[in-house]
Amino acid sequence: MGEVLVMKAKNVKPWNNPEAARWVHSSDSMRQLCRLVEGTLRLEVDSRPHEIRAAAATVIMLARKNLWSPAGREDEEILHEMDRLVGLAARRLGSVKQLFEKKMRAEPELQSDPSYRKLMESINQEIRILESRMSDSPNKLPEEPPCTWGNFW
Repeated sequence: MGEVLVMKAKNVKPWNNPEAARWVHSSDSMRQLCRLVEGTLRLEVDSRPHEIRAAAATVIMLARKNLWSPAGREDEEILHEMDRLVGLAARRLGSVKQLFEKKMRAEPELQSDPSYRKLMESINQEIRILESRMSDSPNKLPEEPPCTWGNFW
C-alpha cells in the first residue's frame, strides 16, 4: 500500500495544497475550463441567471490564494486569461443582481422573503470577492464565505 500523507491541520483545505494548485494549472485543463466558464458567463442574463451565477462561483473558487497563481507558475497566458475572467464574472454577476433587483421591484412580496433577501446578500458578497480579486492586492480576499455557500468555503 502507498504511503499515507498527513497534512497539518491548517492545510486541510484543498486550495492550500501545492499539488492541487499544480493540478489546477496542468496541461490544457485550465484553458478548457476557462472557455467553458466564459461561454456560460456570456449567456443571456434574462434567461440564464443561475447558470451565470454558477460560472461566477467557479471563478470565485479558482481565485482562491494558492490556486490562482501558484509559486513557480510561469504561464502568463493562462494567468492573463483567468484575470480577464474575473472582470467578466464580476460584470455579469452585476447584471444578474440587477435582474433580481428588477424582479424584486416588480414583485414587492419578495422584499419580505427571507430566502430572496439571503440570495441578494450572497450575490453582493460574491461580487465583492470578485472585485477584491481585481484589486492591487489580489491575495487579500475576504475570508468569510458568501452567506449561501455554507461550509463549502
